[in-house]
Amino acid sequence: MGGRVFCTNGPALTSTTVIATLSGPSSLWALTKSTGEPLWSRAFSNIAGIATDLDAAYVVTGRRIVCVDPLSGRTRWETPPWIRQRAVSVEDSVARTPTPSGNLIFWPAGGGVVACASAASGEELWRSQRRGGVASSLLVVRGMVIGTELPAAIFALDVKDGRELWARRLPNPSLREPKAAFESVLVRLKDGLLLLNATTGAVTATCSWPNEILGDVAAGSEVVFAVRCGKEDSIFQGRHAVIPRGSKILRLNSQGESLWEVESSLRGPRLVWDEGTRCLVEMCGGLAVWDINRGRRSHFVPLSDFEGHLTPALDLDRIYLTSTQGSVVALRSPAVAAGKR
Repeated sequence: MGGRVFCTNGPALTSTTVIATLSGPSSLWALTKSTGEPLWSRAFSNIAGIATDLDAAYVVTGRRIVCVDPLSGRTRWETPPWIRQRAVSVEDSVARTPTPSGNLIFWPAGGGVVACASAASGEELWRSQRRGGVASSLLVVRGMVIGTELPAAIFALDVKDGRELWARRLPNPSLREPKAAFESVLVRLKDGLLLLNATTGAVTATCSWPNEILGDVAAGSEVVFAVRCGKEDSIFQGRHAVIPRGSKILRLNSQGESLWEVESSLRGPRLVWDEGTRCLVEMCGGLAVWDINRGRRSHFVPLSDFEGHLTPALDLDRIYLTSTQGSVVALRSPAVAAGKR
């Protein structure tokens, strides 16, 4: 696809399809994962995010969730609109990407609501309410639903009924989805990371980089990678702005110590970790695959029309990319091809 159409996010994957979010106009575009054959396209207004599992795509559009069949593009179910006959229900307003997990799906909504529903039917099973308002998308792990809330805290709910298991204050607000790492919960702050005990929420490790900017973070069961950047003052449209400078990619252990640090060729690169193939990919003006044990790039593929902010998706031996020119590309992973897992 060309012209003024361009991809606004990295691809989302189901078991059979690749789904891209396009602009001009706002829409979804689905292709067969194995061959790239186009299957369908469908217009949506104001797409705020998309999540997928093996069998469905969940689109946040118009402050509601629409569950879409990945092969046909048809709607399976959708959450109620938040404005009905001039009546406004803030608690039905969805602005963040939902989290599918098994046969359930979880999402934060307005008014501090955390909701759980059947992924197959959309039937709501329970909802819980946080006093300060939910600030992040949700992590579902080890029987818990974990998210951050305002003004600066993190909470864990029981996945079965939404009952609070623990809650902890944070040093400053966190708007990013928590991640699972080292059998703990990883929280991203503006200038560092926290590792929390998943059972109690107690802090087990701290990584702090004062006067720096924390960029993208990728994590797995036994690994954490992060991008840290210096700060540079700039003027943008007549206003003062702080932009990243001198980005570094680093690997951390469970104590928060750096195992290695390497300069990035791009300000604010995106990182993706695939647990199945143990492959770390960096988008940095091209695509780099890392040797995580040696702390070096083992493969680099130049990609002239791919922007670094579009996050790739990994699946077995393939890496899927979307470009600012409105195209979707599948590459064979050089790490898997070389037998490096």
